Amino acid sequence: DPLLREEYFRLEQDMEKYTAALQLTDEWAQEQERLEREWEESIAPANQEALRKVRRHMPVNVRNLSEAALVSQPTPNGKFLPKSIAKKFKRTNCLQLLRIDPEDILRMHPSTLENTRVTGLTLTERRAIYVHLKDIGSRWKATIQSDKLTERKWNWFNMMKANFKEHVDAWQRHVDQYGPPGDHPYAPNNNLERGGCPLIG
Repeated sequence: DPLLREEYFRLEQDMEKYTAALQLTDEWAQEQERLEREWEESIAPANQEALRKVRRHMPVNVRNLSEAALVSQPTPNGKFLPKSIAKKFKRTNCLQLLRIDPEDILRMHPSTLENTRVTGLTLTERRAIYVHLKDIGSRWKATIQSDKLTERKWNWFNMMKANFKEHVDAWQRHVDQYGPPGDHPYAPNNNLERGGCPLIG
């Protein structure tokens, strides 16, 4: 039957088209996974160093201390916090997650995470928070299909990660243009015509 043969041919073409699209999607997904792994590897040393730097100044019981107590008690490195840092630890309270066991963060209600304040975080602080939360972020992602609360926590983490990536990219562009820390020329007296980084001069 010519009509049946024509219909069969059309269906076969459609199947080839859908198969090609599926293969393309798989290849795209694999490429994204590779790029993600490379990105993680490239930032891992700086992230671990950032975590050490922030924790060195942050008491383990930071959540239970007032700003006044923070400036009057020695930090883990034996020194005392400036008032500006103590204020930041209390007011930009997402930093306090760095002194909470990840297993406890894993079980937190999503509203607790969503209500943490993130305004004014430096790149170093964002690095520290990201590396502290990275593993539990993966665990949230694995169960978002079966739990709406977990989905909210994953969305919060994903937002934090996206903002972190934006700051890393901006930093990298700056370093590519002006050079790495330690070999970073600044524009003298803010005279940009003489070259150098415009941020300090």
